Amino acid sequence: MKRRTYILYLILSLLLTGCSAREVDKNFINTKPHLENVEFIKENNDNTFQEAKVDRVVDGDTIHVEIADEIYKIRMILVDTPETVHPNKPVEWYGKEASDYTKSQLSDTIVYLQKDVSDTDRYGRLLRYVWLERPSSDEPTEEEISTMCFNSLLLENGYAQISTFPPDVKYQEFFQTREQIARENKSGLWGDKSDWDDEPKIEDTSIEPDEVLYIGNKNSKIFHSNSCDSVSKMKESNKVNIENRDFAISNGYKPCNICKP
Repeated sequence: MKRRTYILYLILSLLLTGCSAREVDKNFINTKPHLENVEFIKENNDNTFQEAKVDRVVDGDTIHVEIADEIYKIRMILVDTPETVHPNKPVEWYGKEASDYTKSQLSDTIVYLQKDVSDTDRYGRLLRYVWLERPSSDEPTEEEISTMCFNSLLLENGYAQISTFPPDVKYQEFFQTREQIARENKSGLWGDKSDWDDEPKIEDTSIEPDEVLYIGNKNSKIFHSNSCDSVSKMKESNKVNIENRDFAISNGYKPCNICKP
């Protein structure tokens, strides 16, 4: 009887020990980080050049990109292309060419965004250098800047002029040499504009008709949805095509009280 009791006790002890060991192993596995998560964290901590997909090109120096299923507006640093979509300014000399160039180079592509000092401008757009390829290091060579940085390409090919707003001046000196090349070669906007019709143009030729969501009145500074009855009563010379609500408000337009765009 004692021998049987001892054997039962021994079996019970072994079973309890096994359960305890399995519980310890279970806890240990749950606290161990997965390799995929570690790599993901490491990748996203390196934000010097952030990968993004170009969703839409607004004009020569402004694009919309998609990052992690969110759309962000990007204003390129240190460059200024001629206006094509400003509600208070006519289409400027070489503006359409600059916009078309950016569309041809960036539409639906993967780019790499580099921040300087400031994160956004007063309109809430992200301020970035746009790279066609990721440079070999955090300090790109002059050759990489010249051939991979789209801001630099705009300057060198005469689609933009340099526009400096400190403290975002990381590549200012190099960009000045790119603009000088375009000036000397009379490239793009530095070329002959004798055939340019500088008559003010109200319509935005860079926006397709089905993309015009709002119509602004340049006299009243009120904007309407494109289906608002007030639009049909507006003089054609007062109409301004506006593609998004934020742009209208940031440029001084107020929403119509009737259609409430």
